[in-house]
Amino acid sequence: MAGSRKLPPLLPELQRIESCVAAALQPFAGRRCVVGLSGGLDSVVLLDLLARIAPRFALQLSALHVNHQISPNADNWQQFCQQLAHVYSIPLQVRRVQLRRSGGESLEAVARTARYAAYHAADADLILLAHHLDDQCETMLLRLLRGAGTHGLAAMPDSRPLDHADKLLLRPLLQIPREQLETYAHAAGLRWIDDESNDDTRYRRNWLRHELLPRIEQVFPAYRRQLRQAAQHSRESADLLDELAAQDFHGELAEGWLELTALLPLSPARQRNLLRWFLRQRDVTPSAAVLEQLQQQMLQARVDAEPQIRIGGWLAERYRERMYLRRMAVEPRCPPQTGIDLLGRTEAVFPEWQGRLVMTARVGQGIGLRWLSAHRLDMRKRVGGERLRPILGGAQRQLKHLLQEAAIPPWRRNTLPLLWIGDRLVAVPGVTVAAEFQASAGEDGVQICWQHDPDQYVAAQ
Repeated sequence: MAGSRKLPPLLPELQRIESCVAAALQPFAGRRCVVGLSGGLDSVVLLDLLARIAPRFALQLSALHVNHQISPNADNWQQFCQQLAHVYSIPLQVRRVQLRRSGGESLEAVARTARYAAYHAADADLILLAHHLDDQCETMLLRLLRGAGTHGLAAMPDSRPLDHADKLLLRPLLQIPREQLETYAHAAGLRWIDDESNDDTRYRRNWLRHELLPRIEQVFPAYRRQLRQAAQHSRESADLLDELAAQDFHGELAEGWLELTALLPLSPARQRNLLRWFLRQRDVTPSAAVLEQLQQQMLQARVDAEPQIRIGGWLAERYRERMYLRRMAVEPRCPPQTGIDLLGRTEAVFPEWQGRLVMTARVGQGIGLRWLSAHRLDMRKRVGGERLRPILGGAQRQLKHLLQEAAIPPWRRNTLPLLWIGDRLVAVPGVTVAAEFQASAGEDGVQICWQHDPDQYVAAQ
């Protein structure tokens, strides 16, 4: 909402920008929207536009500022954004992040990862970013010069799901050149901050912006429109390749694994396409060399081999006939949880375990409802030596062997939650239920699964 700031009417030549943003937001009336606010010209213009448009579509507007703590002026920028949000009477969340470089990642890449982790954790339906047409052209040229393929040359999409979270990332200014945003800012009397690093031509993007693109414009004055068209063509081709990969895929995206036997009959090019697609679901972009390593070590290794390949802050590893992709993050603490009431719930979140229990009502399956009605559960991590009887009348089995038979990878076994009633092991979510606690035929039961999601819950901590 525009709050205490009285917004003057826009000049006719600037109303096209407002109309462009309004058209992008119209399908999302009534949604919770968070604008990424750096304090720079682009994000300030977007904030002003959204303040004008939000009442029209009943948008629940707020802002998010990520303080990377890199620049000596970072705290001043944070203060500026806080003051600006106050002027517009818009709630502002500030995330201060500590950047840690690993695996040869650039500082820009680490900062980007931190920003997107903050977006992921934001309480919103839409994340709105102020990327514009000049940003799009720079991105496309940088990727071209790095040898990018079809997906890279598609540059930034207007919108996309944010990872596998239930939120959408939207770029409503992507068709607008920066020159028009500058005109808007001056006409609307806006104030903004300038990041001193944007003038440092040691950064490749800045060199393109200040040195190369002005020369290109002298010979190709319409280069922005032409590069935008090329990006759109690449996007269409990339979408077709994604459709093909989705058809070829066998595995579980939420759990982060790919069935390798499904790749073997495919041509080498089709294998690479599927591998790229699978990695991209976690926002991981492999180099050509890494992709070749994956093909060789994951598909050609002996049956009992368990190769590992590090890709930035991620680890791809083979277990049996599956390739798993997991973030190299701090292991969950997995503190004991007591008195858990699961009756009538569909999920229970445990951030320190980096996951959640998901409950589904089933007749004759899972834990008998009578047990959940009469008892609360405790949740503890595996310590070794646990046993249970998975079949009524059968022998007790070591949990170690049951986990092996269920093809649970070794690195997940020690963080898999065990559910107890007192000193009796009730269930291992997604693996087995002790026979004496199972729902009988015709009895109401609750099937409990465990969804491990370090991307979401580590970011939220």
